[in-house]
Amino acid sequence: MRKRSISSVFYLKPRQVKAVVYLPTLLGVRPFSLIINKKEVDRIISKSRKRKKWLAGGKTEAVSLSLSSDALSLLLLEIPDICKKADFKKLDEYVKTSYRHNTKVKEEVYKRALGKVLGDKEIADAYLGAWLKANNFELPPDDPDASKVSSQFYKLVWKFGDRYVLQDPPWC
Repeated sequence: MRKRSISSVFYLKPRQVKAVVYLPTLLGVRPFSLIINKKEVDRIISKSRKRKKWLAGGKTEAVSLSLSSDALSLLLLEIPDICKKADFKKLDEYVKTSYRHNTKVKEEVYKRALGKVLGDKEIADAYLGAWLKANNFELPPDDPDASKVSSQFYKLVWKFGDRYVLQDPPWC
């Protein structure tokens, strides 16, 4: 599956920034909005391709962006309960890509994985390893990481027939 460009619009006000991100859902593309701080916005804008810039009334400046994997991952990690609202299967590849080379995304995903396995670092490492190896959320039956996570946290990785299925990615 080809990665599609994800669009967003940032409304830059003097004191706050409101971001609107257009994410895929099961029923098409839907806008998600969130308020973020200026430092994050500067980092996201520098990593993305600007499409258009305009004044949106008063002192509010608007910037339309085509988000990179890193910028999208940083925004996804800010939206609460994103996996319940958006199609996380389509967004997972973006997060995996930026996890491999962005330390901020790596730290945040690791913290969330630790939270899901109740602070067990060994299981969290196995969970992340299984997630990175998963192809379309499926793992082979002889995968040691999947069996380790499945034996203690079967709601995260469960055995389905002769293979393991990753039920929930660690960034959700």
